[in-house]
Amino acid sequence: MKGLVNFVLRNKLAVWLLTIIITVSGIYSGIRMKTEMIPDISIPYLMVTDVYPGATPERVMKDISMPIEKAAEGLDHVKAVYSNSYSNMASIQVEYEYGIDMDEAKRELKSALDSLKLPEGAQKPTTTAISMNMMPVVALSVSSSKEDIVELTSTVEESLVPKIEKLDGVASATITGQHIDEVDLTYNKAKMAELGLTEDKVKQMIQASNMAVSLGLYQFKEGEQAVAIDGKFMTVDELNNMLIPVTPSAANPSPVVKLGDIAEVKTIGKVQSISRTNGKDAIAIQIVKAQQANTVEVVNKVKKLIKDEKAKYDGLTIDVTLDQGKPIQESVNTMVEKAVFGGLIAVLIILLFLRDFKSTIISIISIPVSILMALLILNWMDITLNIMTLGAVTVAIGRVIDDSIVVVENIYRRLHLKEEKLTGRALVREATIEMFKPIMSSTLVTVA
Repeated sequence: MKGLVNFVLRNKLAVWLLTIIITVSGIYSGIRMKTEMIPDISIPYLMVTDVYPGATPERVMKDISMPIEKAAEGLDHVKAVYSNSYSNMASIQVEYEYGIDMDEAKRELKSALDSLKLPEGAQKPTTTAISMNMMPVVALSVSSSKEDIVELTSTVEESLVPKIEKLDGVASATITGQHIDEVDLTYNKAKMAELGLTEDKVKQMIQASNMAVSLGLYQFKEGEQAVAIDGKFMTVDELNNMLIPVTPSAANPSPVVKLGDIAEVKTIGKVQSISRTNGKDAIAIQIVKAQQANTVEVVNKVKKLIKDEKAKYDGLTIDVTLDQGKPIQESVNTMVEKAVFGGLIAVLIILLFLRDFKSTIISIISIPVSILMALLILNWMDITLNIMTLGAVTVAIGRVIDDSIVVVENIYRRLHLKEEKLTGRALVREATIEMFKPIMSSTLVTVA
């Protein structure tokens, strides 16, 4: 401590240069820092998903879920493995012990999955880390006084969502409450019994046929391109004309039968989920930001876009139901207000009790320089501005004000003592060092 105080007292120019550097660097760091609602906490879970088109839940469990479970259970630091098997897909959650490197754990899990021999037709498993960044940063509710839910769905899916997804910093935009078209099949059970067919068998054939298959990359004159076969049904007629293999008989000598001959195929419209705002049917949009994106910037871009879009469509109402940018901005404003308010209080107290303008300047400078130094260090450590860091800086402002006043007051007190033998730099040095232990202990208590 003595060395630091001596350096400051003997090198005024260096101190001023250091103050200027910290000020400029702190302002630059504060502008560049990412802002988030909460810090990106590393959650010790990894999620594995795999698609197996046309497979029943039982087959998915046996051929996909169980092999992946065994592969994950053999890895280090794995605490538990949970799996859910559905028609056509499997979802496996791998829980790890707290405190491990999740990036390394993800690499080890992917390596273990790459060595698995899954059945033909199953896609390659995908591994995803569960993060706080997966939560939406802004949510919208879209309704209209001019369009019904079918027309509103078309507006949202074809116009609004694509524009949102093109914004810088937006990772995804998902919707709920939209209108969807579904196909309803009413089977002719008597006809199916004659042909030796069952509903489950026909459903499996439909699921197996309704899929797109990637054939990989092929070299063409124009260059290398991906080739895929899209076998998905696009119209009701295509579904009606689907050929179902059957065993030939006297009543039906053909080896195949059309789906339309054994079932009535019709399109029905339905709402996948229900979303309402202020008593009206609405479509909800949840927007997730990219991992490196700034929350406040993403939210502001989305707000600007919806403001422009509302002007284009008559009767369109877009309400913001979730805004994570607002509390962050309020926290930043609170920090600035506390700094300004604290500075004014410090000025008034020092002027009132010490009546010394130079001493007042010291306290005024210490507050913003301390904040800017904190922003510089936070940015260097790749820590974002969030509710926790902003709260910590706000609390620290109070400590800086207290410590500044205590040190200045002690110097001023000793300067006016009649029995004081020290003068000038020696007095300032000793008065400052004298308050080091009390200030350090009180600061540590606040930190604890």
